[in-house]
Amino acid sequence: MSVDELLNRYEKSIAFDAYILEQDNPALREYVSELRGAWENRAILRILRVQAGIPVCCGDGHCITQPSVRCMNGQHETCPEHVESCYLCQL
Repeated sequence: MSVDELLNRYEKSIAFDAYILEQDNPALREYVSELRGAWENRAILRILRVQAGIPVCCGDGHCITQPSVRCMNGQHETCPEHVESCYLCQL
């Protein structure tokens, strides 16, 4: 598979995971999260985005929101939710 095909596959998988995890059924959310490996899919998607040159949020190792702002120190790209928790600044 090409990088674009992999990106497309994981983008769709994450969107489906997000839809299921938003449903008002805690048992279903837990089951789907474990079954589909939601965190692993997010990690793979982040790696694929980095390899494809697509920016990723530096505020959380599992965040897949496209960065649109910089961290509090102004050094790294983050999403608005993680402006104060840039993991690169903590290194």
